[in-house]
Amino acid sequence: MAGTNGRRGYEELVENALNGIYQCGEDGRFLRVNPALVRLLGYATEEELHATSLQELLTDAKDVAVLTEQLNAADDIASVEVALQGRGSLVDALLNARAIRAEDGSVLCHEGILTDISRLKRQEEELVHLATHDPLTGLHNRREFNSILERHLAR
Repeated sequence: MAGTNGRRGYEELVENALNGIYQCGEDGRFLRVNPALVRLLGYATEEELHATSLQELLTDAKDVAVLTEQLNAADDIASVEVALQGRGSLVDALLNARAIRAEDGSVLCHEGILTDISRLKRQEEELVHLATHDPLTGLHNRREFNSILERHLAR
């Protein structure tokens, strides 16, 4: 098969991947991104995304701290659920990343994959709502009422 061997095959794999794939410099600026990441975040071009950093897109400062700690702490892959502020919408994503290190151990860049889990998060919220609310009235059900009451009495 033409185009499936060697470097070109890997390039096609990354370009056609359904998940967002990126490489960031140590400062967090995007160096390379695939088309799926551009689409996921609502940008028109790769160049627009290169003008920003991963840290600027993360909506929660705790996510930045957790990701930085995991990337700097070990040679393993960091895996964090994050909320990203894309162009026009908030995107819930699972971020798997690793630090690429020089021979002396210093961080050269980060590489990662972002998987859109927005639909899964909405479904999870719907399940929690169904488990804690009466379907007829929309009010808290007995189990949730008792849970709220116990929390208030424990204060």
